[in-house]
Amino acid sequence: MTDNAGTPQVTGWVSSSYSEPNGGQCVQWAPGFAAEHGTVPIRDSKAPDGPALMVSPQAWTQVTGWVSSSYSGPEGGQCVQWAPGYAAEHGTVPVRDSKTPEGPALMVSPQAWAGLIGFARRSAV
Repeated sequence: MTDNAGTPQVTGWVSSSYSEPNGGQCVQWAPGFAAEHGTVPIRDSKAPDGPALMVSPQAWTQVTGWVSSSYSGPEGGQCVQWAPGYAAEHGTVPVRDSKTPEGPALMVSPQAWAGLIGFARRSAV
């Protein structure tokens, strides 16, 4: 989807796991957009209608590396991690077990990853 100027519209914003329960005091980014368009949109979670900063996947990787699911416990166990910078740069989403970070990563398409995230949100997994 694009706006009137032909710029891709950013959807699918995700709040940082460090965000407060009401979504304030942190940042949001759009992983699906990043994987599909090769640039990472970031915005202030307190101003969702404000502008987004677009950064390169390399810059985003420097900041994030592997990201744990917001459902992961404080020790990082019992869930999954993924590498958004790698996904944005290579167009493939690496996913791994957070209990075994040195283990292998499952590589999935951005579409498959977006489908899984959408299913999890709808199902309240």
